[in-house]
Amino acid sequence: PADGAFYFFLKLNSQIDDLELVKQLVEKYRVAAIPGSTFGLNGCHLRVAYGSLQLSTAKAGIERLTQGLRAIC
Repeated sequence: PADGAFYFFLKLNSQIDDLELVKQLVEKYRVAAIPGSTFGLNGCHLRVAYGSLQLSTAKAGIERLTQGLRAIC
């Protein structure tokens, strides 16, 4: 079993505000991320984290994230 999580930042080439992007990802794609502006980053950044998920759950989440980012950005 995992004792921690993986965190990474995504820098996105988008005109949309990172907080608005996060809201849309949650509402439309059921994916939660944290806006990079929370960490003092300028521009459109997201912090994404995942931990001890079943492979199928992680795969489904990553697919929803990429689908959402393609549609929104």
